[in-house]
Amino acid sequence: MEKVIAKLHYLNITPRKVNLVARLIAGMDVSKAKVQLAHLPKRSALAVKKLVDSATANALHNFQLSENNLFIQEIKVTQGPMLKRGFPRSRGRVDTKRKRMSHITIVLGQR
Repeated sequence: MEKVIAKLHYLNITPRKVNLVARLIAGMDVSKAKVQLAHLPKRSALAVKKLVDSATANALHNFQLSENNLFIQEIKVTQGPMLKRGFPRSRGRVDTKRKRMSHITIVLGQR
């Protein structure tokens, strides 16, 4: 069985926040995961839903698999690069504001 993989790089949301959504849908059927993501009030849910749609399209077009048999075998969120910005503090000092990015990898399997 081939693995169907889709990746999203440089998502401008911290990995900690994306991982909340990723752990929620891990192991679910694709159709149930799409419904779950559509009704989730998190900002990262939209990006993860688009990635699930992309992986499903890859499975249908490249491997001729049926959408009914697909499930999320693995979803992994890793930290991407960090943008460092200056943030003014008292007495003329500067603190560093770290803006974190995420890389998401999703692997679909067939039941």
